[in-house]
Amino acid sequence: MENPFYQGDHLTGGYNNRCLVYDREGETCKRCGSAIMKGIISSRKTFFCPNCQK
Repeated sequence: MENPFYQGDHLTGGYNNRCLVYDREGETCKRCGSAIMKGIISSRKTFFCPNCQK
């Protein structure tokens, strides 16, 4: 998600800056200001705001 597929590729890569909760554990939610939490489900990382996501 972060790196382009090949040199000179301007269509892919740089998506991590657009993610609002992914890999932002402990940071504040941009919607409500609560702390973003990290969970493990089936050996995969999940990030969520406990206030916004019920």
